[in-house]
Amino acid sequence: MSWIDTKIRIDHYRNGSTIQDFLERKVKRPTFYKVNSDYVTKPLSKKVLEGLWNVFNSGFGLMIFTPHGEKVSEILEAATPFPHRKGYLYNIQYFAMWLKPNQTVEQTKLEWINGIYDYMGEFVSKPRTAYLNSRDLDLEKILNENEKYSEAKSWGEMYFGSNFEKLARVKYSVDPGNYFTNEQSIPPLGP
Repeated sequence: MSWIDTKIRIDHYRNGSTIQDFLERKVKRPTFYKVNSDYVTKPLSKKVLEGLWNVFNSGFGLMIFTPHGEKVSEILEAATPFPHRKGYLYNIQYFAMWLKPNQTVEQTKLEWINGIYDYMGEFVSKPRTAYLNSRDLDLEKILNENEKYSEAKSWGEMYFGSNFEKLARVKYSVDPGNYFTNEQSIPPLGP
């Protein structure tokens, strides 16, 4: 399917929606969702994919595979905050969604996404890495505004690799008091 058709589907426009609906930004149905992500550095075997299919069919959600390589691989890891460059074949996003607040549905969806994420742990990058735009608060989150770099390093390096320390030092130079913060914002790291 085309990118625009995929975007319409992921953003929960009703069946039969058109590009015009998307461009007009018509009100969509409210949604609840959970996303996890991984990067893959070695091709998945047929056996792994068959096992994935069995886990995938046990629930309701979707997986988005985003290929890497070509120009992405030519940019040095330290050149931008995004480190997942050379050696990464693709990114996988595991996406579970539901339309109404419902504890039973929510539990089923979260069990499905956790099952897929746990299954894939053996076959993805080591150490495990994550895609920043699939923010995953299960990796850990800031519990207070005074979180230290050392406490944030575990999830920070999953998103930013070795760039995390450099980004924390930049944060200190522009926001030493950590005024601009969220559950997984980069904490300032002073001299």
